[in-house]
Parts: sequence; structure tokens; C-alpha cells
Amino acid sequence: MKLKFRIISTAVTLILALCLVVPISTYATFTNPITTNSNYDRTAAFDYMTSYTINRNTAYPDYSGPLGGDCTNFASQILYAGGMSFTSRTSNPDYNYWYYYYDSWGMGRTATWPGAHEFRQHWADVNGVGKKRAYRFTQYTIDSALQNFHTIYNDVWAGDIIQRAHVSTGKTYHSEPVYRFPAYDCIDTAEHSGSNGNGFYDLESELQVEQNRGFGNDLVCVIQIKYGN
Repeated sequence: MKLKFRIISTAVTLILALCLVVPISTYATFTNPITTNSNYDRTAAFDYMTSYTINRNTAYPDYSGPLGGDCTNFASQILYAGGMSFTSRTSNPDYNYWYYYYDSWGMGRTATWPGAHEFRQHWADVNGVGKKRAYRFTQYTIDSALQNFHTIYNDVWAGDIIQRAHVSTGKTYHSEPVYRFPAYDCIDTAEHSGSNGNGFYDLESELQVEQNRGFGNDLVCVIQIKYGN
């Protein structure tokens, strides 16, 4: 797994950068104990993305439609590959449950497995309501995420999940697993959605496209599964 590029700046550069940073606009955050999900294997998550972003894992169903739609199903696969455990099964699962199985009894899954909004409720929260299973959750607007992209770059590692939500409805509509850091302040995501169906994308460029379309107030939801690498 490729690590982030680290650049040592001069004191002058740091001072100028601090002067230019726009304050971060956050809507909701939580941080769990630093030991949360410490068993999460980021290398295994990275390897899974390398193997199955383009060539999908046929052990799982494909929830894609004409415009995509398999993004959160893939994000869940990545977390499971990295060692995140299923919850117990139940006949009426809500956001507290997360699992997928296929056995002699058939297939079963929770809405939190393929559904972006339900996934967010399980691993993070929606307006304070959720299982909050991740280590940390931070919300930005697209505008503030772009203005403070270096902060996000420093926070996330391979296998974390970034989601987007409409500010008008609060509905979460997209999940982007963090894949690698090809250059300083660059974040590549691995997705089963988008204009070409599946592939690797530059997160900053994607956010800039949405900003140019007039959606700068929409939400960027940063879900850190565990602390650090």
C-alpha cells in the first residue's frame, strides 16, 4: 500500500498557508476512543480494492443501474475484507446492524450494506442518530472541503470512506472508498459508480465538478474507520 507523500515546508510557507486557510465548516462530528476498530487491516482493504475495482467480485451481487449505484455495496465489501465484523442477524434489522451472507438458507443483507444513507447511519450518524461505529466522523460542505482539502488528506488513509449528501434533503447518495495518495494532497478513490461505471477517481476533481455545478453547499461526509494507518 502506498503511503502518503510528506513534504517538509519552510516556516515561511507554513505561515502563509495558515493565513490563507478558510475556517472549516463542519455540521456534525464525533470521535470515539483511539482504539476503535484497531484491528482494521488497511493493507487488506487496499489489496481488495486493487483486485476488485475493475474486475468485480462475483461472490457479491451487483447493484448497479444505468447511472451506477454499486458504490456502497463495494464500500461494504472493502470494510469486510479489511476485517470489520458483521453484527448479529435479526429478522428486522435497522441501522444498528450490518451484514451480508449467502449460504444454504439463501441470501440475507441489511440495508446498511448497499444503501449509502443507511451505511452512514451505521458507521457514522445522520443528524446525531446512528450507531457511530467508526473511529471518527466529520462533515464538511463541498466548498469547505475544497478550501481545506489538506486537512482531509492528513486525516484519511486507505480503506476509509468518504460520502456525499444533498444538503437540501440530507440524503446520502454516494460512497467513495479511499484508495491511495499518488501525489502530495491528492486522494484517489476506488468506485463502482460514476460516468464509466467503475474505476479510480481523483477526489478533489470530483468535488470541483460538483462545486462548478452549483452544489458547493452539499455535504462531504468523512468516515475514518480507525485512527491512523
